[in-house]
Amino acid sequence: MTISASTACRRRGCVEARDKANYTQPTLSPDGARIAYVKMENEVSSNRFVTKEIWIAPAGVGEGSRVYRLPETTRGWVQSPIWSPDGRFLAFLASESGNNHRQVRVLPVRNDGSPGGEVAKFDLPSETADVLAGWTKDNRLGILIPPSGRPLCTLFRLLGGRPRN
Repeated sequence: MTISASTACRRRGCVEARDKANYTQPTLSPDGARIAYVKMENEVSSNRFVTKEIWIAPAGVGEGSRVYRLPETTRGWVQSPIWSPDGRFLAFLASESGNNHRQVRVLPVRNDGSPGGEVAKFDLPSETADVLAGWTKDNRLGILIPPSGRPLCTLFRLLGGRPRN
């Protein structure tokens, strides 16, 4: 689902966004207070759409703020934000070099929706699907990996440790 800022604001009566970007892949926090989403912009120099930013906004009326951005010099992308069950972390897929080097990134999030620390980065196998399967109740993150002698879903502990199948 993609929502342009002007369309969403006309429907909900909120303040119009100042830019001409689109916002996509919205996900509601477990407590229903915040929405995380990806900002999609038209990169004029390459004539393509890019997704390099993750934003968080209040679920009611209010302004969103950028919580993560890839470096300007990358040709990468971010996608698929997903909240942890306790709402303290936001995981998303990212690549700074196109599809050649995929990672899961996990951003600590404060109660007000602002970043709460360093982003953790986990490298993924090149054959990994572009899907985060979700979180378990004990804050393990599931990642879909296509079968090729491996389990379909691998669980990663947020605070480190070895992957568990």
